Amino acid sequence: MKSLFEDGVIYMNTLEFYRTLEAHDERRDVNEGAERIQNWRGGVLKRKNPKTGTFEEIAQLTHSRIRELNSNIQNLHVYCLYYLKSEMPIKSLGSEIAQRTKLGFGDYAVIVADAGAFVTRIKQAAIDKGYRHFRSLVKYADFSKEELDVGPFVKDQAFSHQSELRVAVHAGDHTGSAIKLEIGSLKDIAVMVPSSALDEISISDEAN
Repeated sequence: MKSLFEDGVIYMNTLEFYRTLEAHDERRDVNEGAERIQNWRGGVLKRKNPKTGTFEEIAQLTHSRIRELNSNIQNLHVYCLYYLKSEMPIKSLGSEIAQRTKLGFGDYAVIVADAGAFVTRIKQAAIDKGYRHFRSLVKYADFSKEELDVGPFVKDQAFSHQSELRVAVHAGDHTGSAIKLEIGSLKDIAVMVPSSALDEISISDEAN
């Protein structure tokens, strides 16, 4: 957070990184990188016997999910932020944020007051590197439906508490490594505070 606040260093991992992440926390999502989700109710899993050539039943399926992955989507590098839209003034910033969401924060939080300026700086840094740039608020959908087109800006409604603003860039490589953008100090548009102090922060709609 200090690196982000003081120097504007933006680290961006690929969607494939978050799909295959071993840690079972707020970052892991097995549906990342998919362009379509299909759910099947019932079915039979069979395997071909190499000796007889016949298909033999292995298991009865009660529910299965097929994810159609897209390499172009999987290789997108993303930067994910919690986006708060609320009526002003705010007496306690922490009370506006779900407890489950706050559990995903680290020891410190960077509060960006001017989201437009922030994402514009990221866009310019991506352009300077020759990267293609995309950004959007994430939409949350019911992934239990029979078939659903998704993509980099659609997530399961189970993650709706994250209220995510996502910035994505296509760097043109397929190494799977994280990339870094530098957008300069955020001290003119943000503040850094201990996450434990969010309940004590108020936001006024006055100019000063």
